[in-house]
Amino acid sequence: MNPTNTPQRYAASNTLLDALNDALFAQGLGHAGASRRQQRLEDAVDAVAMLHRGHREDHLLSIDLRRQPIQIDGIELPAASLRAGRLRRLAEERGVATITLAARTDVGQLGIALDLLGESRPGALADDVGAWTDLHCRYGLQAVRLVSTLEPGASPNRARRDTLDELQDLASQVEDNHLAAVQGDELGLDETRSVVERAAAALEERPSELLGLAHYDDIDRFTVGHSVRVALLAMHTAGAAGFDHDRLQQVGTAALLHDIGKSLVPAHVLFKRGKLEPEEWAAMMEHPRLGAQILVAQPHIDDCVVGAAFCHHMRPDGAGYPKALMPFRPGSVSGLVRICDVFEALTAVRPYKHGMAPAEALAIMHRDPGEFDQAWLRHFARTIGPFPVGSAVELSDGSVARVVDLDVRAEDGSRAWDRPRVVLEDGRELDLAANGLRVLRPALPGAQMAAV
Repeated sequence: MNPTNTPQRYAASNTLLDALNDALFAQGLGHAGASRRQQRLEDAVDAVAMLHRGHREDHLLSIDLRRQPIQIDGIELPAASLRAGRLRRLAEERGVATITLAARTDVGQLGIALDLLGESRPGALADDVGAWTDLHCRYGLQAVRLVSTLEPGASPNRARRDTLDELQDLASQVEDNHLAAVQGDELGLDETRSVVERAAAALEERPSELLGLAHYDDIDRFTVGHSVRVALLAMHTAGAAGFDHDRLQQVGTAALLHDIGKSLVPAHVLFKRGKLEPEEWAAMMEHPRLGAQILVAQPHIDDCVVGAAFCHHMRPDGAGYPKALMPFRPGSVSGLVRICDVFEALTAVRPYKHGMAPAEALAIMHRDPGEFDQAWLRHFARTIGPFPVGSAVELSDGSVARVVDLDVRAEDGSRAWDRPRVVLEDGRELDLAANGLRVLRPALPGAQMAAV
């Protein structure tokens, strides 16, 4: 029997991949991440059980880590793949092509398998089938297998694979730097700047692919997806403002690291699934100050990177949090990062809320002139628009398209917000004006298109 790939199976596959990567991340936190690791392993086992329903008893669920995006039993998982850079990198270093999971997979065996991935010496087991077989026997791994050989499948779209790689690199930098901060190590700022530089170049070449692929409703785990989206929004806006290469790199680095202070927030607060109690919220509100403390201790750090971490919850007049010890006004980059941070929070889907439409979020952000740097907010609104580049939109004939450019002008020279440049699922551009069509609204989540 071959069960249909229903929305439930797609959701369970995303949960499984997320849970494995989160468990590996929590593993790096040591004792502080123990409960988080246990919870995510349990989530993974539940997802495995769901995905085995309808299959024969001897079916092996296969996670294909050499494909991009990662696949589970042939289901492509572009959203979860963005967050799975750690899992994919460790698998590549250890020579693991696939992970197979039997229906009887339990937390213990899954935990051992992740320990082997995280602790084995890189390269020592690559393509050594005998060594993996020995490890499976030694640790009693029967339900979970780390498979070292597979014919690598060609990616169906090279540009899409490149975009996924770039987004994975951004997400991995967030995770790696958070782990370094927890362990008291120096952050990998040189690698972060390099990754940001590559993302900025890709954003200039193919903004709709990068922004579109980052705009999945279920991308947010921990603070990784949020930080990646804030960085992309900030670089996109700064690029439209004419920032040069060096300034774009500063903006992207500042935005990517703006929440680094959350690494020192107690794990039970940071990973809590429900509403925070007042004392927990007070602990969470310390993350801007903690982030500035982490960053100011780093060698050769740009002041604007420290400023964005400290000020991204501050108004232009210095109100907000944390409270400064003397009169203080956030800098220009901090003002931009704050706008991108709030916009992302309003439009993102979270476990406790639906995401707002961009136009609704922008309307809310314009209500109080003292809340944001008004020059940046006006420029941000013009750059992002009510239907941002990369977003899926519903057209007046009911079809779904993806926005690739907002700079389309009406006959009077004004920007035609309801008739941007769009492409269909097969990559063909559709001239809205010539076909008498316009954009009605953002597409429903289930109708969102993958990047072409």
